[in-house]
Amino acid sequence: MSGFSSPLFRVPRGHACVRCRQRKLKCSGTRPTCTECERANAEDECEYIGKTERSKACILQDEIDRLQARVRDLEKAGPILLHQPYKETSRPSNHTSDLSEDLSKQLIVTFMENANELCFFLNSARFRVWIENPVQQHRAPPPAALMSVVLLWGVHLSQDSTLRQLEESLFARVLRETAGISSAHRPDNFLYNLQTEFLLARYLFSTGKIIEGRYHVSCALSIGVGSGINKIRSSQPPSPRYAAISLLPPVSDMIEEGERIRCCWSGFMLDKSWAAALETSSDMLCPAEIPGAQTDTPWPQDEEVYEQGGNFLPEGYSFTTLNFIRGIPTSDLGDSIEATLVKAVFCWERACNLTKDTWTLCKPPRSICPLAQPLKAASEEYIEYLISYDQRRQCIARFISTLSYSEDIKGLIPSKALKRLKAHSMAHAANIEILRILPSFEQNEDSQPQTRSMVSSAEEIMKLLASPLLHTLQYIDSVMGVRFVT
Repeated sequence: MSGFSSPLFRVPRGHACVRCRQRKLKCSGTRPTCTECERANAEDECEYIGKTERSKACILQDEIDRLQARVRDLEKAGPILLHQPYKETSRPSNHTSDLSEDLSKQLIVTFMENANELCFFLNSARFRVWIENPVQQHRAPPPAALMSVVLLWGVHLSQDSTLRQLEESLFARVLRETAGISSAHRPDNFLYNLQTEFLLARYLFSTGKIIEGRYHVSCALSIGVGSGINKIRSSQPPSPRYAAISLLPPVSDMIEEGERIRCCWSGFMLDKSWAAALETSSDMLCPAEIPGAQTDTPWPQDEEVYEQGGNFLPEGYSFTTLNFIRGIPTSDLGDSIEATLVKAVFCWERACNLTKDTWTLCKPPRSICPLAQPLKAASEEYIEYLISYDQRRQCIARFISTLSYSEDIKGLIPSKALKRLKAHSMAHAANIEILRILPSFEQNEDSQPQTRSMVSSAEEIMKLLASPLLHTLQYIDSVMGVRFVT
Protein backbone atom coordinates (compact mmCIF):
# COMPACT_ATOMS: atom_id res chain seq x y z
CA MET A 1 0.00 0.00 0.00
CA SER A 2 1.34 3.45 -0.88
CA GLY A 3 2.36 5.69 1.97
CA PHE A 4 0.05 8.36 0.64
CA SER A 5 -3.02 6.30 1.57
CA SER A 6 -2.29 7.01 5.22
CA PRO A 7 -4.09 9.98 6.75
CA LEU A 8 -0.69 11.21 7.93
CA PHE A 9 0.25 12.02 4.34
CA ARG A 10 -2.98 13.67 3.27
CA VAL A 11 -2.96 17.34 2.41
CA PRO A 12 -5.18 19.58 4.57
CA ARG A 13 -8.84 19.45 3.75
CA GLY A 14 -9.77 21.66 0.84
CA HIS A 15 -6.27 21.62 -0.66
CA ALA A 16 -6.55 18.51 -2.87
CA CYS A 17 -6.27 18.89 -6.64
CA VAL A 18 -9.46 19.19 -8.67
CA ARG A 19 -9.34 15.63 -10.07
CA CYS A 20 -8.84 14.04 -6.64
CA ARG A 21 -11.74 16.08 -5.27
CA GLN A 22 -13.99 14.88 -8.06
CA ARG A 23 -12.89 11.25 -7.64
CA LYS A 24 -12.96 11.52 -3.82
CA LEU A 25 -9.38 10.28 -3.50
CA LYS A 26 -6.72 11.10 -0.94
CA CYS A 27 -4.45 13.60 -2.63
CA SER A 28 -0.74 13.88 -1.88
CA GLY A 29 -0.69 17.52 -2.95
CA THR A 30 2.48 16.97 -4.96
CA ARG A 31 3.14 19.56 -7.67
CA PRO A 32 2.95 19.69 -10.59
CA THR A 33 1.22 16.25 -10.52
CA CYS A 34 0.01 14.44 -7.41
CA THR A 35 0.58 10.74 -6.80
CA GLU A 36 -2.97 9.61 -7.66
CA CYS A 37 -3.07 11.55 -10.92
CA GLU A 38 0.40 10.26 -11.83
CA ARG A 39 -0.81 6.70 -11.32
CA ALA A 40 -3.82 7.41 -13.54
CA ASN A 41 -1.49 8.78 -16.28
CA ALA A 42 -3.34 12.10 -16.32
CA GLU A 43 -2.43 14.10 -19.42
CA ASP A 44 -2.35 17.51 -17.72
CA GLU A 45 -0.72 18.79 -14.57
CA CYS A 46 -2.88 19.00 -11.46
CA GLU A 47 -5.02 22.07 -10.92
CA TYR A 48 -5.10 23.38 -7.36
CA ILE A 49 -7.74 25.90 -6.42
CA GLY A 50 -9.01 27.36 -3.17
CA LYS A 51 -12.43 26.72 -1.77
CA THR A 52 -13.66 30.09 -2.96
CA GLU A 53 -12.32 29.53 -6.47
CA ARG A 54 -13.76 27.52 -9.34
CA SER A 55 -12.00 25.12 -11.64
CA LYS A 56 -11.50 25.84 -15.32
CA ALA A 57 -13.84 22.97 -16.17
CA CYS A 58 -16.64 24.48 -14.06
CA ILE A 59 -16.14 27.91 -15.61
CA LEU A 60 -16.23 26.46 -19.12
CA GLN A 61 -19.30 24.35 -18.32
CA ASP A 62 -21.14 27.41 -17.02
CA GLU A 63 -20.23 29.26 -20.22
CA ILE A 64 -21.51 26.33 -22.31
CA ASP A 65 -24.77 26.26 -20.32
CA ARG A 66 -25.16 30.02 -20.76
CA LEU A 67 -24.63 29.82 -24.52
CA GLN A 68 -27.00 26.86 -24.86
CA ALA A 69 -29.66 28.77 -22.94
CA ARG A 70 -29.10 31.74 -25.23
CA VAL A 71 -29.50 29.51 -28.30
CA ARG A 72 -32.78 28.18 -26.93
CA ASP A 73 -34.02 31.72 -26.30
CA LEU A 74 -33.16 32.74 -29.86
CA GLU A 75 -34.87 29.66 -31.29
CA LYS A 76 -38.06 30.56 -29.41
CA ALA A 77 -37.89 34.15 -30.65
CA GLY A 78 -38.80 33.13 -34.21
CA PRO A 79 -37.26 34.41 -37.46
CA ILE A 80 -34.48 36.99 -37.08
CA LEU A 81 -33.64 39.47 -39.81
CA LEU A 82 -29.87 39.45 -40.32
CA HIS A 83 -27.87 42.37 -41.68
CA GLN A 84 -24.36 43.01 -42.93
CA PRO A 85 -22.52 44.61 -39.97
CA TYR A 86 -19.64 45.88 -42.10
CA LYS A 87 -21.73 47.51 -44.79
CA GLU A 88 -20.96 51.21 -45.03
CA THR A 89 -23.75 53.71 -44.77
CA SER A 90 -24.39 56.04 -47.66
CA ARG A 91 -21.89 58.89 -47.71
CA PRO A 92 -20.14 61.29 -50.03
CA SER A 93 -17.30 59.66 -51.93
CA ASN A 94 -14.62 61.73 -50.18
CA HIS A 95 -15.50 60.60 -46.63
CA THR A 96 -13.16 57.64 -46.02
CA SER A 97 -10.78 56.41 -48.66
CA ASP A 98 -10.59 59.87 -50.25
CA LEU A 99 -9.67 61.91 -47.19
CA SER A 100 -7.67 64.99 -48.08
CA GLU A 101 -4.08 65.10 -46.93
CA ASP A 102 -4.70 68.17 -44.80
CA LEU A 103 -7.69 66.61 -43.06
CA SER A 104 -5.78 63.39 -42.41
CA LYS A 105 -2.91 65.34 -40.84
CA GLN A 106 -5.35 67.31 -38.72
CA LEU A 107 -7.00 64.13 -37.42
CA ILE A 108 -3.64 62.49 -36.68
CA VAL A 109 -2.52 65.56 -34.71
CA THR A 110 -5.75 65.45 -32.70
CA PHE A 111 -5.20 61.77 -31.97
CA MET A 112 -1.57 62.19 -30.91
CA GLU A 113 -2.49 65.02 -28.54
CA ASN A 114 -4.67 62.55 -26.64
CA ALA A 115 -2.70 59.34 -27.25
CA ASN A 116 -1.69 59.03 -23.57
CA GLU A 117 -5.35 58.55 -22.65
CA LEU A 118 -6.08 56.03 -25.40
CA CYS A 119 -3.95 53.00 -24.50
CA PHE A 120 -1.36 53.97 -27.13
CA PHE A 121 1.89 52.12 -26.41
CA LEU A 122 3.91 52.64 -29.62
CA ASN A 123 6.79 55.11 -29.42
CA SER A 124 5.22 58.48 -30.21
CA ALA A 125 8.18 60.09 -31.97
CA ARG A 126 8.89 57.05 -34.10
CA PHE A 127 5.22 56.66 -34.98
CA ARG A 128 4.98 60.26 -36.20
CA VAL A 129 8.02 59.83 -38.45
CA TRP A 130 6.64 56.52 -39.72
CA ILE A 131 3.37 58.15 -40.74
CA GLU A 132 4.97 61.17 -42.36
CA ASN A 133 7.80 59.43 -44.21
CA PRO A 134 7.91 55.60 -44.05
CA VAL A 135 10.62 55.52 -46.74
CA GLN A 136 12.97 57.36 -44.37
CA GLN A 137 12.71 54.45 -41.94
CA HIS A 138 12.97 51.87 -44.75
CA ARG A 139 9.58 50.49 -43.81
CA ALA A 140 6.27 49.85 -45.47
CA PRO A 141 3.48 52.31 -44.60
CA PRO A 142 1.57 51.63 -41.35
CA PRO A 143 -1.09 48.88 -41.60
CA ALA A 144 -4.38 50.13 -43.02
CA ALA A 145 -6.40 48.99 -39.98
CA LEU A 146 -4.11 50.87 -37.59
CA MET A 147 -4.30 54.08 -39.60
CA SER A 148 -8.07 53.78 -39.92
CA VAL A 149 -8.59 53.48 -36.16
CA VAL A 150 -6.20 56.43 -35.58
CA LEU A 151 -8.29 58.54 -37.97
CA LEU A 152 -11.47 57.28 -36.32
CA TRP A 153 -10.25 58.52 -32.94
CA GLY A 154 -9.19 61.80 -34.50
CA VAL A 155 -12.73 62.36 -35.77
CA HIS A 156 -14.27 61.22 -32.47
CA LEU A 157 -12.16 63.70 -30.53
CA SER A 158 -12.69 66.51 -33.00
CA GLN A 159 -14.99 69.37 -32.08
CA ASP A 160 -16.07 69.75 -35.72
CA SER A 161 -19.71 68.68 -35.98
CA THR A 162 -19.43 68.38 -39.78
CA LEU A 163 -17.26 65.30 -39.33
CA ARG A 164 -19.89 63.17 -37.55
CA GLN A 165 -20.97 61.39 -40.74
CA LEU A 166 -17.32 60.68 -41.43
CA GLU A 167 -17.08 58.96 -38.03
CA GLU A 168 -19.78 56.44 -39.00
CA SER A 169 -18.03 55.63 -42.26
CA LEU A 170 -14.63 55.28 -40.63
CA PHE A 171 -16.08 53.01 -37.95
CA ALA A 172 -17.54 50.72 -40.62
CA ARG A 173 -14.17 50.64 -42.36
CA VAL A 174 -12.32 49.82 -39.13
CA LEU A 175 -14.68 46.92 -38.41
CA ARG A 176 -14.15 45.60 -41.90
CA GLU A 177 -10.37 45.87 -41.76
CA THR A 178 -10.08 44.30 -38.30
CA ALA A 179 -12.51 41.44 -38.96
CA GLY A 180 -9.74 38.87 -39.56
CA ILE A 181 -6.96 40.45 -37.57
CA SER A 182 -6.97 37.74 -34.87
CA SER A 183 -6.72 34.80 -37.26
CA ALA A 184 -4.21 36.43 -39.62
CA HIS A 185 -1.39 36.53 -37.06
CA ARG A 186 1.99 37.54 -38.50
CA PRO A 187 4.98 37.70 -36.11
CA ASP A 188 6.33 40.84 -37.80
CA ASN A 189 2.97 42.61 -37.53
CA PHE A 190 1.57 41.39 -34.23
CA LEU A 191 2.47 44.55 -32.29
CA TYR A 192 0.49 46.76 -34.67
CA ASN A 193 -2.43 44.32 -34.62
CA LEU A 194 -2.49 44.57 -30.83
CA GLN A 195 -2.34 48.36 -30.97
CA THR A 196 -5.24 48.37 -33.43
CA GLU A 197 -7.32 46.09 -31.19
CA PHE A 198 -6.60 48.15 -28.07
CA LEU A 199 -7.57 51.40 -29.76
CA LEU A 200 -10.72 49.87 -31.22
CA ALA A 201 -11.69 48.42 -27.83
CA ARG A 202 -11.23 51.81 -26.19
CA TYR A 203 -13.40 53.43 -28.87
CA LEU A 204 -16.13 50.81 -28.36
CA PHE A 205 -16.07 51.32 -24.59
CA SER A 206 -16.25 55.09 -25.04
CA THR A 207 -19.29 54.82 -27.31
CA GLY A 208 -21.18 52.41 -25.05
CA LYS A 209 -20.54 49.21 -27.04
CA ILE A 210 -19.34 47.30 -23.99
CA ILE A 211 -19.76 43.71 -25.20
CA GLU A 212 -17.94 44.43 -28.46
CA GLY A 213 -15.19 46.20 -26.49
CA ARG A 214 -14.65 43.20 -24.22
CA TYR A 215 -14.50 40.96 -27.29
CA HIS A 216 -11.69 42.97 -28.86
CA VAL A 217 -9.78 43.08 -25.56
CA SER A 218 -9.99 39.28 -25.37
CA CYS A 219 -8.83 38.92 -28.97
CA ALA A 220 -5.86 41.20 -28.36
CA LEU A 221 -4.83 39.40 -25.18
CA SER A 222 -5.11 36.02 -26.90
CA ILE A 223 -2.67 37.23 -29.56
CA GLY A 224 -0.40 38.82 -26.97
CA VAL A 225 -0.19 35.99 -24.45
CA GLY A 226 0.10 33.50 -27.31
CA SER A 227 3.09 35.49 -28.57
CA GLY A 228 4.65 35.72 -25.12
CA ILE A 229 4.31 39.42 -24.22
CA ASN A 230 3.88 38.36 -20.58
CA LYS A 231 7.27 36.58 -20.70
CA ILE A 232 9.57 39.35 -21.95
CA ARG A 233 13.05 38.99 -20.38
CA SER A 234 11.74 36.19 -18.18
CA SER A 235 14.30 34.34 -16.07
CA GLN A 236 11.94 31.38 -15.64
CA PRO A 237 12.33 28.24 -17.80
CA PRO A 238 9.45 27.83 -20.27
CA SER A 239 6.63 25.59 -19.06
CA PRO A 240 6.17 22.33 -21.02
CA ARG A 241 2.54 23.32 -21.49
CA TYR A 242 3.66 26.33 -23.55
CA ALA A 243 6.47 24.66 -25.47
CA ALA A 244 4.49 24.91 -28.72
CA ILE A 245 3.78 28.63 -28.40
CA SER A 246 5.70 30.71 -30.91
CA LEU A 247 8.19 33.11 -29.34
CA LEU A 248 8.43 36.76 -30.24
CA PRO A 249 10.76 37.62 -33.11
CA PRO A 250 13.97 39.43 -32.08
CA VAL A 251 13.66 43.15 -31.46
CA SER A 252 15.45 45.65 -33.67
CA ASP A 253 16.38 47.96 -30.76
CA MET A 254 15.47 48.94 -27.20
CA ILE A 255 12.69 51.22 -28.40
CA GLU A 256 10.88 48.26 -29.94
CA GLU A 257 11.42 46.20 -26.78
CA GLY A 258 9.96 49.08 -24.81
CA GLU A 259 6.93 49.05 -27.11
CA ARG A 260 6.43 45.35 -26.37
CA ILE A 261 6.72 45.84 -22.62
CA ARG A 262 4.32 48.80 -22.72
CA CYS A 263 2.01 46.72 -24.90
CA CYS A 264 1.87 44.00 -22.25
CA TRP A 265 0.94 46.40 -19.48
CA SER A 266 -1.42 48.48 -21.66
CA GLY A 267 -3.43 45.31 -22.32
CA PHE A 268 -3.20 44.42 -18.64
CA MET A 269 -4.64 47.79 -17.59
CA LEU A 270 -7.34 47.77 -20.25
CA ASP A 271 -8.44 44.30 -19.20
CA LYS A 272 -8.30 44.93 -15.45
CA SER A 273 -9.90 48.39 -15.40
CA TRP A 274 -12.94 47.40 -17.42
CA ALA A 275 -13.32 44.05 -15.66
CA ALA A 276 -13.52 46.01 -12.39
CA ALA A 277 -15.89 48.61 -13.81
CA LEU A 278 -18.20 45.98 -15.30
CA GLU A 279 -17.88 43.55 -12.35
CA THR A 280 -16.71 40.72 -14.60
CA SER A 281 -13.70 38.41 -14.59
CA SER A 282 -10.54 39.60 -16.29
CA ASP A 283 -8.81 37.67 -19.06
CA MET A 284 -5.30 37.98 -17.57
CA LEU A 285 -5.60 36.04 -14.32
CA CYS A 286 -3.15 37.17 -11.63
CA PRO A 287 -1.91 35.12 -9.99
CA ALA A 288 -2.26 32.74 -12.93
CA GLU A 289 -4.24 29.56 -12.27
CA ILE A 290 -2.28 27.67 -14.94
CA PRO A 291 1.31 26.73 -13.99
CA GLY A 292 3.82 28.68 -16.05
CA ALA A 293 1.30 31.34 -17.16
CA GLN A 294 2.34 34.02 -14.68
CA THR A 295 3.42 37.47 -15.85
CA ASP A 296 7.22 37.84 -15.77
CA THR A 297 7.53 40.92 -18.00
CA PRO A 298 9.28 43.76 -16.11
CA TRP A 299 7.28 46.76 -14.96
CA PRO A 300 6.96 49.40 -17.70
CA GLN A 301 9.31 52.36 -17.75
CA ASP A 302 8.69 55.78 -19.19
CA GLU A 303 9.06 56.12 -22.95
CA GLU A 304 12.26 58.15 -22.86
CA VAL A 305 14.04 55.46 -20.80
CA TYR A 306 13.74 53.02 -23.70
CA GLU A 307 14.89 55.74 -26.10
CA GLN A 308 18.05 56.01 -24.01
CA GLY A 309 18.75 52.27 -24.20
CA GLY A 310 16.54 50.89 -21.45
CA ASN A 311 17.48 50.05 -17.88
CA PHE A 312 17.16 46.27 -17.56
CA LEU A 313 18.43 43.81 -14.98
CA PRO A 314 20.94 41.35 -16.48
CA GLU A 315 19.52 38.44 -14.46
CA GLY A 316 16.05 38.80 -15.96
CA TYR A 317 12.64 39.02 -14.31
CA SER A 318 10.04 36.68 -12.81
CA PHE A 319 6.68 36.71 -11.03
CA THR A 320 6.23 40.46 -11.46
CA THR A 321 2.59 40.72 -10.38
CA LEU A 322 2.84 37.92 -7.81
CA ASN A 323 5.74 39.63 -6.02
CA PHE A 324 3.72 42.85 -5.91
CA ILE A 325 0.71 41.06 -4.42
CA ARG A 326 2.80 39.40 -1.74
CA GLY A 327 4.89 42.48 -0.97
CA ILE A 328 8.15 40.73 -1.87
CA PRO A 329 10.94 43.30 -2.47
CA THR A 330 12.68 42.94 -5.84
CA SER A 331 15.33 44.78 -7.82
CA ASP A 332 12.59 45.78 -10.30
CA LEU A 333 11.14 48.59 -8.19
CA GLY A 334 8.42 49.54 -10.66
CA ASP A 335 8.41 53.16 -9.53
CA SER A 336 8.00 54.77 -12.95
CA ILE A 337 4.88 56.75 -13.82
CA GLU A 338 3.67 53.94 -16.07
CA ALA A 339 4.30 51.22 -13.47
CA THR A 340 2.57 53.20 -10.71
CA LEU A 341 -0.56 53.46 -12.85
CA VAL A 342 -0.48 49.72 -13.63
CA LYS A 343 -0.22 48.87 -9.93
CA ALA A 344 -3.10 51.21 -9.09
CA VAL A 345 -5.35 49.60 -11.69
CA PHE A 346 -4.36 46.15 -10.41
CA CYS A 347 -5.24 47.10 -6.82
CA TRP A 348 -8.63 48.43 -7.88
CA GLU A 349 -9.46 45.31 -9.90
CA ARG A 350 -8.47 42.98 -7.04
CA ALA A 351 -10.64 44.95 -4.60
CA CYS A 352 -13.64 44.87 -6.94
CA ASN A 353 -13.10 41.21 -7.74
CA LEU A 354 -13.43 40.29 -4.06
CA THR A 355 -16.88 41.86 -3.97
CA LYS A 356 -18.22 38.95 -6.01
CA ASP A 357 -16.96 36.49 -3.38
CA THR A 358 -18.58 38.60 -0.68
CA TRP A 359 -22.01 38.07 -2.22
CA THR A 360 -21.30 34.37 -2.65
CA LEU A 361 -20.19 33.71 0.92
CA CYS A 362 -22.23 36.27 2.83
CA LYS A 363 -25.64 37.83 2.78
CA PRO A 364 -25.76 41.43 1.49
CA PRO A 365 -23.15 43.67 3.16
CA ARG A 366 -24.27 45.59 6.23
CA SER A 367 -24.06 48.81 4.26
CA ILE A 368 -27.10 47.47 2.42
CA CYS A 369 -28.63 45.18 5.01
CA PRO A 370 -27.73 45.95 8.68
CA LEU A 371 -28.78 42.47 9.78
CA ALA A 372 -26.46 40.71 7.35
CA GLN A 373 -24.46 37.78 8.70
CA PRO A 374 -22.04 35.32 7.07
CA LEU A 375 -23.67 32.11 5.89
CA LYS A 376 -20.99 29.93 7.51
CA ALA A 377 -18.75 32.05 9.67
CA ALA A 378 -16.48 29.12 10.56
CA SER A 379 -16.51 27.38 7.16
CA GLU A 380 -13.33 26.80 5.20
CA GLU A 381 -14.66 28.95 2.37
CA TYR A 382 -15.23 31.86 4.68
CA ILE A 383 -11.83 31.51 6.34
CA GLU A 384 -10.09 31.46 2.96
CA TYR A 385 -12.11 34.50 1.96
CA LEU A 386 -10.95 36.36 5.07
CA ILE A 387 -7.33 35.47 4.31
CA SER A 388 -7.72 36.71 0.73
CA TYR A 389 -9.42 39.86 1.99
CA ASP A 390 -6.63 40.62 4.43
CA GLN A 391 -3.92 40.02 1.81
CA ARG A 392 -5.56 42.39 -0.66
CA ARG A 393 -6.18 45.06 1.95
CA GLN A 394 -2.54 44.94 3.04
CA CYS A 395 -1.36 45.12 -0.58
CA ILE A 396 -3.45 48.25 -1.20
CA ALA A 397 -2.30 49.82 2.06
CA ARG A 398 1.36 49.14 1.18
CA PHE A 399 0.91 50.69 -2.23
CA ILE A 400 -0.85 53.82 -0.94
CA SER A 401 1.93 54.32 1.61
CA THR A 402 4.39 54.81 -1.29
CA LEU A 403 2.33 57.61 -2.86
CA SER A 404 2.62 61.35 -2.31
CA TYR A 405 0.81 63.32 -4.97
CA SER A 406 2.37 66.72 -4.28
CA GLU A 407 5.85 65.20 -4.44
CA ASP A 408 5.12 62.84 -7.33
CA ILE A 409 4.03 65.57 -9.77
CA LYS A 410 6.87 68.02 -9.14
CA GLY A 411 8.53 68.98 -12.41
CA LEU A 412 6.27 66.78 -14.56
CA ILE A 413 4.72 67.86 -17.83
CA PRO A 414 0.87 67.87 -17.77
CA SER A 415 0.44 64.52 -19.55
CA LYS A 416 2.66 62.74 -17.03
CA ALA A 417 1.18 64.58 -14.07
CA LEU A 418 -2.24 63.42 -15.24
CA LYS A 419 -1.10 59.79 -15.14
CA ARG A 420 0.04 60.34 -11.57
CA LEU A 421 -3.38 61.82 -10.78
CA LYS A 422 -5.10 58.78 -12.27
CA ALA A 423 -2.87 56.39 -10.33
CA HIS A 424 -3.53 58.15 -7.02
CA SER A 425 -7.28 58.30 -7.58
CA MET A 426 -7.37 54.63 -8.58
CA ALA A 427 -5.40 53.61 -5.48
CA HIS A 428 -7.75 55.49 -3.15
CA ALA A 429 -10.78 54.08 -4.99
CA ALA A 430 -9.34 50.61 -4.37
CA ASN A 431 -8.98 51.42 -0.66
CA ILE A 432 -12.60 52.52 -0.42
CA GLU A 433 -13.76 49.46 -2.35
CA ILE A 434 -11.90 46.99 -0.13
CA LEU A 435 -12.96 48.63 3.13
CA ARG A 436 -16.62 48.99 2.27
CA ILE A 437 -16.97 45.20 2.10
CA LEU A 438 -15.60 44.64 5.60
CA PRO A 439 -16.33 41.07 6.77
CA SER A 440 -19.13 40.80 9.25
CA PHE A 441 -16.92 39.85 12.17
CA GLU A 442 -15.13 43.20 11.91
CA GLN A 443 -18.42 45.06 11.81
CA ASN A 444 -19.01 43.96 15.40
CA GLU A 445 -15.71 45.45 16.54
CA ASP A 446 -14.43 48.99 16.47
CA SER A 447 -14.52 49.92 12.79
CA GLN A 448 -13.50 53.55 13.28
CA PRO A 449 -9.98 53.11 11.83
CA GLN A 450 -11.46 51.66 8.65
CA THR A 451 -14.06 54.40 8.47
CA ARG A 452 -11.40 57.08 8.88
CA SER A 453 -9.32 55.46 6.15
CA MET A 454 -12.29 55.44 3.76
CA VAL A 455 -13.08 59.08 4.51
CA SER A 456 -9.44 60.03 4.03
CA SER A 457 -9.36 58.30 0.63
CA ALA A 458 -12.61 59.99 -0.39
CA GLU A 459 -11.15 63.38 0.56
CA GLU A 460 -8.02 62.65 -1.47
CA ILE A 461 -10.14 61.81 -4.52
CA MET A 462 -12.10 65.04 -4.13
CA LYS A 463 -8.84 67.01 -4.04
CA LEU A 464 -7.67 65.24 -7.19
CA LEU A 465 -10.96 66.04 -8.94
CA ALA A 466 -10.35 69.71 -8.24
CA SER A 467 -6.97 69.58 -9.99
CA PRO A 468 -6.50 72.18 -12.77
CA LEU A 469 -5.08 69.34 -14.91
CA LEU A 470 -8.58 68.00 -15.51
CA HIS A 471 -9.78 71.35 -16.90
CA THR A 472 -7.33 71.22 -19.82
CA LEU A 473 -8.27 67.73 -20.99
CA GLN A 474 -10.06 67.11 -24.24
CA TYR A 475 -10.61 63.44 -23.42
CA ILE A 476 -10.24 61.31 -20.31
CA ASP A 477 -10.55 57.57 -19.84
CA SER A 478 -14.26 56.79 -19.51
CA VAL A 479 -13.57 54.23 -16.78
CA MET A 480 -12.58 57.17 -14.55
CA GLY A 481 -16.24 58.11 -14.27
CA VAL A 482 -17.16 54.62 -13.10
CA ARG A 483 -14.36 54.74 -10.56
CA PHE A 484 -15.39 58.07 -9.02
CA VAL A 485 -19.07 57.12 -8.87
CA THR A 486 -18.28 53.88 -7.04
